[in-house]
Amino acid sequence: MRFRLLTVGVVAAGAFAGTSGGANPGILQGYGLGLTLQPGWSGGVLPGEIYAVARSGALVQLDEAVVSPQRYAQLPQQIRAGTTRSFVAAGGRKFFLFVHTTVAHLAETNRVLRSVRVSQWSAPLAAPRFEGSRGWQVGRSGPRPLDHASASAWASTVAYRNGPSDLPPDATVSHIGAQGAVVYVWVTRPGGEATAAVRKDPLDLKAALCTRQWEGEVPGVTQCILLSRVPRQYDVAVYVYVRERSRLPSVQAELRRLVLPAWPARR
Repeated sequence: MRFRLLTVGVVAAGAFAGTSGGANPGILQGYGLGLTLQPGWSGGVLPGEIYAVARSGALVQLDEAVVSPQRYAQLPQQIRAGTTRSFVAAGGRKFFLFVHTTVAHLAETNRVLRSVRVSQWSAPLAAPRFEGSRGWQVGRSGPRPLDHASASAWASTVAYRNGPSDLPPDATVSHIGAQGAVVYVWVTRPGGEATAAVRKDPLDLKAALCTRQWEGEVPGVTQCILLSRVPRQYDVAVYVYVRERSRLPSVQAELRRLVLPAWPARR
């Protein structure tokens, strides 16, 4: 199951536009991102993210992301039917592109894709980041503004095939072998009542809850979750995926190379 963390419930942070099937497609623009909606499509734009979705389920989405080792292609002008996942570069910025469509809706999906425009834009908050280490590929999302702040980072022993808002990162997890591992970290401004504990060490996996029965589970893969709160700054959610729990010490060592951002304290 794919859960688009940064899209769901936060459209008010940016701009939203839609069409009702009329003759004139809508324009979606903000934060240095823009695209033209086709009739029957709707979409939204947030700092570092723009998406358009059709009633048929066709989807075009760009999420700002940095990946190392670098493997960016040019933003394509057209794709084939099915699902496309790729790290791309456009307008001096870097993104993860996710597109899904069918043969019947391929032409309009490609029109949306060709309409994407990117220009420079920056935000005040940095994302968490993993320092590079042998045997791990790392990445992070783009920065987010203060009011609706959220950002992510990841490290994996195989090529990362998901975007910065995919939870679980199923396309990547399904490719880990017996000794593989994937780590996904999400930081967000807390809202409402506290759901995460304040811990002396927010990255200590000894406090994580591990199970092989989790939503969207990949057979044979254990998921470990650790939720922590950094007071007055953000909540930290750590998700670990391994086939062998004997890999957890190496995952813990990689987490020690995670640099958490210093965000201004919330009042």
